[in-house]
Amino acid sequence: MTPATLTASRLAALLEQPPPTPEQVSVIEAPMAPMLVVAGAGSGKTETMASRVVWLIANGVVEPRQVLGLTFTRKAAHELSARISTRLAALAGAMRAEGMTLPTGLERGHDDLVGQRPLVHTYNGFALDLVREHALAVGIDPELTMMSTSASWQLAHSLVEGWDDSLDLEASPATLTAALLSLTSSIADHLVTPDQLRAHLETVRDHLSGIPLQVEGKRRTTPKAVASVLSALESRLALIPLLERFAQVRAESSALDFADQVSLAARVAREVPAAGRLARRMHRVVLLDEFQDTSVAQLQMLTDLFGPGHAACAVGDPQQAIYGWRGASAASLAGFAEAFATDDAPVLQRTLSTSWRNDEAVLEDELGLQAPATWDEFR
Repeated sequence: MTPATLTASRLAALLEQPPPTPEQVSVIEAPMAPMLVVAGAGSGKTETMASRVVWLIANGVVEPRQVLGLTFTRKAAHELSARISTRLAALAGAMRAEGMTLPTGLERGHDDLVGQRPLVHTYNGFALDLVREHALAVGIDPELTMMSTSASWQLAHSLVEGWDDSLDLEASPATLTAALLSLTSSIADHLVTPDQLRAHLETVRDHLSGIPLQVEGKRRTTPKAVASVLSALESRLALIPLLERFAQVRAESSALDFADQVSLAARVAREVPAAGRLARRMHRVVLLDEFQDTSVAQLQMLTDLFGPGHAACAVGDPQQAIYGWRGASAASLAGFAEAFATDDAPVLQRTLSTSWRNDEAVLEDELGLQAPATWDEFR
């Protein structure tokens, strides 16, 4: 690693930005190693991530084109990309004004930085690019198409309505379609195959079926709670053939839905060593935003692609996990720390605990509204 000549505080002064806090400095100036940053709401994580990139580039540790940033929404990706690009342009101007030598990748003017800027993408967009680039290596047609949400619904609905009488469920086609799409998404997010799902459900069903019957008068019946679960299990088992057919039709038509993108990318990362070698060479630094909302499949894709010891920085807050319904879990933060550690070094741990959303007046008012110590004081 090139010895740093510009500190985070010096860079902030050059760019006429507020000086970073000690917590931010520990993130910005961290060595090239895996790092987990727990950042609370309003703690300036986007600002700190952008400053981290600028610091690395300013000190010649990496070139702009070697930085990859991933987040969930296109809006967030655009915001992070714009902030980094603006800072790098300002950095080039400030360094020229100070008579300093520009680092590699910033020698050109701002208008000529195309291809030299950091790549900022959504998790799913990055996964789709990975699948398209290495599709042939896993037996997939590279000329694949992405189905919209409505197209995926229509395909699933047509399969449900055309299914034979073996699907003996007391539910409307619309309800069954919703269940089919939900189950498809769930197994993709958890990297589970229909056969694995069937085996698991049958194991649970067989175990529950062995629960002793309860006596009601002269009758022996299955407990109501157990019967309800058994019924739900049978419903899911009945959907599995339809689940398999839905996957088969998508594969035959080279059409992917939203759930397919990351599960197929995880397969590429696992089965195509060249994909990992290329990713590690191209993206020496990886920023992973909102990591508490990543799924099992996303964590596995990133682990197999970049691996232990790679300079990936995961930023998240377990208190802000909102995508549990689609397989995400705040446990991904701990999973990252385990997956990216090496035998010689654990993942670096950092925190951003200061919230910048409330000024001192708001906090003082809140402190003045503290609960009374006793009931008499309240009265």
